[in-house]
Amino acid sequence: MVTPEEAQRLALIRYQLTLALQQAEQPSPRNGLSILGFQDVLESFLYLAAEHFHAAVTRKMEFDKLIDAVSEKMPDGRPLGYRAQLLALNNARVNLKHYGNLPDQRTVERHRLSHWHSWKKKPPAHSGSGSRRSRSQVSSVTRLPATW
Repeated sequence: MVTPEEAQRLALIRYQLTLALQQAEQPSPRNGLSILGFQDVLESFLYLAAEHFHAAVTRKMEFDKLIDAVSEKMPDGRPLGYRAQLLALNNARVNLKHYGNLPDQRTVERHRLSHWHSWKKKPPAHSGSGSRRSRSQVSSVTRLPATW
């Protein structure tokens, strides 16, 4: 079951996603900064999922290890999907943040579409026992606007 604190954090993550999507719609090269926002959304969600499922993580983990740690704790035994896309986004972020390489329009659009559609289609993690009810609860919370 999603706790009230988790629901509030999910709403904040949803708002972060809204901001990243708005940034992605800006003209190039400003839209390249959306890569940083998309990465923040994913890391925030993965750390929340790690806490919820009691995955052994640290704040300084490599991104691929974070994905793996959360995947190992999924209640239905299936790993998180979209691993290749998540790692590609992380590589784009590293290239931008550490080396100053702005992503081109196609790269921004690919990450915008892949991450937005993956969240609309199915939240990146499940809640509770993996039942249909708990999955729909997470799905509905991720659609909440940040109103506080």
